[in-house]
Amino acid sequence: STTLFPYHISRSDYYYWKDKQDSDFKYDDVMNDIINVFYTHKGRYGYRRIYLEIRKLYLSPILDMHNREIVSWDISKHPNYEQISNMLTIAFQKHPYIEGLIFHSDQGWQYQMNQYHKTLHEHGIIQSMSRKGNCLDNCVIENFFGKMKNEMFYGHEQEFKSFEEFVTAVDDYIDYYNNRRIQKKTNWIAPVQYTLYTSLVHT
Repeated sequence: STTLFPYHISRSDYYYWKDKQDSDFKYDDVMNDIINVFYTHKGRYGYRRIYLEIRKLYLSPILDMHNREIVSWDISKHPNYEQISNMLTIAFQKHPYIEGLIFHSDQGWQYQMNQYHKTLHEHGIIQSMSRKGNCLDNCVIENFFGKMKNEMFYGHEQEFKSFEEFVTAVDDYIDYYNNRRIQKKTNWIAPVQYTLYTSLVHT
């Protein structure tokens, strides 16, 4: 909007700054990743550590906020919509009756695609998104990422000799997290067992 600029600015300067601002939006996802890593580590990471962390592979999980279980996930070498589609397909197969569910995500480009909106709508899901540039809105899943990185990744980076080995390690960790890792939020019960516990309590 031209109202953001002083009236005396030249036409060439206006279009220079306008084009510069528009081009910056292309890096929103990367900027959000940098912000997430910075706050996850409470400002302790410098640019080298942040770079090493965000260049890694892409894990896309769905976390159930009722029991903190990782319902489904997909790992890819590149961020693409196929990864999101695979993640959703696995989740829908596991939980086919989810009408009225609220599904939260950040503002990544994948979650703004028409196909993504359509898929959620077809399953009766209400879409929720974080505020722009605010990683705190996504703190629950970021908390999981922090646990996973500290417990199975940091200090073990050189042990993964291939993409397949890393995928296996992530799969094993999520199985452990879901079925054996106790949590304060779930009364010191692992997520899957917590679901069984609450179902017994309410019967």
